[in-house]
Amino acid sequence: MKNGLELKYRLKLYGIPLHWTSLIENWNPPYGFTDRQLKGPYTEWVHSHHFRAEGDGTLVEDSIRYKAPGGRLVEKWLIQKDLASIFSHRQQVLTKLFPSKG
Repeated sequence: MKNGLELKYRLKLYGIPLHWTSLIENWNPPYGFTDRQLKGPYTEWVHSHHFRAEGDGTLVEDSIRYKAPGGRLVEKWLIQKDLASIFSHRQQVLTKLFPSKG
């Protein structure tokens, strides 16, 4: 990873194949980085990942700014639910990979 790196993905969202391109910005290991959608399903997508030491481990925090086509209704009924599911899954995976020692 580095500033200016473009990542290209192919994925399906509700069965619809999509192409997504992200730009890595603010690359600042070990503290965090930002990925900004250049091409994809959102009108705007800026996802900042923050890491900080906490006890014997690392706290992972995210902030996301996004706008979806279709506005607030789409955000409320689809996107928020999807994001909650994605980050719940990520938390489970991270907890399994890096179990708490305390």
